[in-house]
Amino acid sequence: MSGSTLIVGNNEVDSVMPATLFKQKYKDNSADKHVYLICSANTIVIDKYEKRPHFIRMKFHSFVNQDDKRTIIEIPNFFGFKEASIIDNGLTIKYSDEKISGLELLIRVLRNYCCIKQYIDNEGKSSFRKKISKHEKEICKRNIAKIDNIIQTYCTFDIEYIGQAYGTPKRPTPRSATERLIEGHKTFSQILSDFISMYRTKDIRVIQINCTPQISSAVLNISLSNAKNTAEKVFNNENAFNKKHESTIVTLVEAGLIRYFHPSN
Repeated sequence: MSGSTLIVGNNEVDSVMPATLFKQKYKDNSADKHVYLICSANTIVIDKYEKRPHFIRMKFHSFVNQDDKRTIIEIPNFFGFKEASIIDNGLTIKYSDEKISGLELLIRVLRNYCCIKQYIDNEGKSSFRKKISKHEKEICKRNIAKIDNIIQTYCTFDIEYIGQAYGTPKRPTPRSATERLIEGHKTFSQILSDFISMYRTKDIRVIQINCTPQISSAVLNISLSNAKNTAEKVFNNENAFNKKHESTIVTLVEAGLIRYFHPSN
């Protein structure tokens, strides 16, 4: 299975549906995802965003640990956030005419650091960058040690609701989770309303999952004479399996997740 994440900040209350779910890029990326988890996460507040010659120093906290020492992370300039600025009292960052929540910014930074860690561990054999300067590498090394602690402290979430969208197996193009939410979803709207009015320190996340089986296996007798026919049969059978059983798989995945997580709603 694979998934994608949508983050809805409290500062986006008035435009959550058109500004977030209706973005074409997000719709395209979630076209094959039919199971969705509506989750709540702690809002990230950015206290400082200091520009240095080679990096940005970001100091931030969440409302849960606001009495603790603020967390600091250094963001190399090549991550692309050099010209960003804090707005909405630290709840939002703006760069390249895009507004994102502090939580989404942190997730993007952590993803880049995970790629950098792979690059450093594999001695430069990574698709992230062909070459990282010695100075950049030192910035990354002294921050990578913080990643696990930051993920555990700031990137955990509570599951509020689990659902699925597929439609009937006869649909030419099964309905995606995004389409289901755009069409109108009473529980999603209620959760948003509750958290907006009662939990100003929380953001809502929608995690969407692709339930297509990733691995197929078979025992085949292949020779030069039947290789082409065998390949066509495997291809046709795999397509038939996916088409015929995908709806059932989606239902089973949804049921399994509900049974495992016991969501609030």
